[in-house]
Amino acid sequence: MQTAAGPVQVPGKRCCYVVDDGDEFLVSNNTLKTIGIDIDWLLEQVARLQVDDDGDALEELGGDCVDEVEEALQGKIDGAVDNGFPKEHVKSLWDVLSKHDIWRLKFDGADPPAKVKPLKETPRDG
Repeated sequence: MQTAAGPVQVPGKRCCYVVDDGDEFLVSNNTLKTIGIDIDWLLEQVARLQVDDDGDALEELGGDCVDEVEEALQGKIDGAVDNGFPKEHVKSLWDVLSKHDIWRLKFDGADPPAKVKPLKETPRDG
């Protein structure tokens, strides 16, 4: 195989079909592995970079973010009490809000989709 840096020698004999119709050609995964190229690993690296490089300036959530989420929830509960939520139900509200790990300070799209029945909507005339 000829590259911009020079020829690449593929060890052993390989049956190749090359269509000389541009600058692209197909090489089997086994052939690439014999010269030290692991496409699966390379694609994993690209995928990781794309997940990490989301383009926002917000810091990533880490393992210590549970306290931050709990503080945010407590702030919401305090706001509800300030707006008339009964104080005797605050513990029940906290239990409901903290029962499942569903709260996020930042939406990053990495969570799996919700397991809910699809909404069927039929448009009406008029």
